[in-house]
Amino acid sequence: MNPVNLLYELRRRRIVVTPIGAQLHYRAPIGALTYKLRAEIEAGRAGLIGVLRSEGTALPENVGAWPRAARERFEERAAIAEFDAGKSRDEAERQAEQEIRMLWANELERRWHDNGGDGRAD
Repeated sequence: MNPVNLLYELRRRRIVVTPIGAQLHYRAPIGALTYKLRAEIEAGRAGLIGVLRSEGTALPENVGAWPRAARERFEERAAIAEFDAGKSRDEAERQAEQEIRMLWANELERRWHDNGGDGRAD
């Protein structure tokens, strides 16, 4: 399956996919992610990451290039993890980055479904 069709199928099944570096993190409703689909995701990972980044549904690799609201949430979550949970700054930032990337993807996926799943995130 080509990356665009694969992404459409994932969205249709309400599977949220977020690229973090060269990896894909995903969250899916129970039963939505079959072994066959998981294999297709792995086989098409590079293309899927490229599509997500090109359509603007994935935050840029560099946190400094994120939209202001995302950067502010990142800083807040990193500070909470560092000072309240006692994590090192590096560990707190890694955790905050993953959380914000997933929240960003979830919000865009919600908008996509609210628009009737017509292929647009907005």
